[in-house]
Amino acid sequence: MLRAGVLAAALCAAPALAEPVSCANDPGPVAVGTAQWNGWGRDTDNSRYQPEPALRASDVTRLAFKWAYGFAGADDAGPPSVVDGRLFVGDSTGHVYALDARTGCSFWTAEASAAVHSAITVGELGVSKTVRAAKIPTRRHARIDAHVEVKKPPSAVFFSDDSGAVYSLDAQRGSLLWKVQADADPALVVSGAPMLYGKGLYLALSPKDNSLPGSGAVIALDISTGKLFWKTALRARSGPSIDVLRQLLYVATPEGIVALDLADGTQRWTWPLPTGADFRHAPILRRLTGAAQILIATSRDGTVYGFDPSHPGAPTWQARLGADHEDARIEWAAAADHHTMFVGTSAAMLAALDISTGALRWRKSVPREPAHALTVIPGAMFSASLDGHLRAFSTIGGKILWDIDTGRAYTTVNRAAANGGAPGHGGVIIVDGMVYLNSGNALLAYSLNGK
Repeated sequence: MLRAGVLAAALCAAPALAEPVSCANDPGPVAVGTAQWNGWGRDTDNSRYQPEPALRASDVTRLAFKWAYGFAGADDAGPPSVVDGRLFVGDSTGHVYALDARTGCSFWTAEASAAVHSAITVGELGVSKTVRAAKIPTRRHARIDAHVEVKKPPSAVFFSDDSGAVYSLDAQRGSLLWKVQADADPALVVSGAPMLYGKGLYLALSPKDNSLPGSGAVIALDISTGKLFWKTALRARSGPSIDVLRQLLYVATPEGIVALDLADGTQRWTWPLPTGADFRHAPILRRLTGAAQILIATSRDGTVYGFDPSHPGAPTWQARLGADHEDARIEWAAAADHHTMFVGTSAAMLAALDISTGALRWRKSVPREPAHALTVIPGAMFSASLDGHLRAFSTIGGKILWDIDTGRAYTTVNRAAANGGAPGHGGVIIVDGMVYLNSGNALLAYSLNGK
């Protein structure tokens, strides 16, 4: 293991693949807050719901192209994350980038040992400190504080590469803090995205070739050192979701949904796979009225299940999308706000379900089926499709609010040749009034009126 701040041969300053525009100022350490998109699902529930988008549904029609960043030499890129004004993203060449989320200028670039398709998660390695300036005298009071400054703690970005290596980099500078192999078995790689909670980084491992039988595991690493906390053998099919209330971790497996104890990885319970079901996405945890919660799992056969995580028995509800003769497979991850779950199917259909009962709120045919995970903000749901279009739909009835074709050539902020097209990994993320999407070999950013 490498000491903090030391770069390994496997991770060094990346060669200049294009001509990135360096940011003029260093904004300092990266602070984790609430109005962000940190990791694949935005929160530990994996809801893909942004409650503070700084973007009203009524203003979605004003979204316009702002900037593009080209992934030179890459076929595609992993899901971006935005924290404290910085955007972190990796690509298929193994490069990891830290960009200014407003302008696309570059803070740093690093290079991993293999392609980086996982979402990047940011975590603080310390505690914020309040620093008071020297006190000054006044007429009414002997002395008062001139101002109060909050000193940000150091933070790190965490991600995995396609070889199964897990990394921690200094979020401000991009230097390597530690790198470990997720498992001694080279056939195992990280499934889904790492999930950070407290001082633990939780990862699900599965065989590189999912069509072959084999083992797997869920592991917990110390975010400060990369040291293994615990390992539980099971074959995971999704990244983990975290139940903070019950201190449990949920993961989809070929046998069903499994709950593990966050403290030591002990298997608490398994919700058996229903006949014909095939879970491939992280379960979504949502709060109902009071302290009640619902855990929602989507099956590739087009069925959605909801059950009470405090009583993991028979499903509370299940909903079949489409008639039996329809090709209504659920290939991509869903999204859920506080009341409704939004699901896309291979039958070019979007559906909205009541998370309490599974009742269908609405169903609507769309021009093309979703090509990646859905994203929702208050009043609007976003979906990118295989035809290269990015669309926003009303959460009330599914009406198309905004439609833009991303399939064209772009002039990029880093002067790399880039073309949009089929959406990349992870779907849309929305932070501080900005909408981001990987399309082709470009990262695209949209804002109100392009400003």
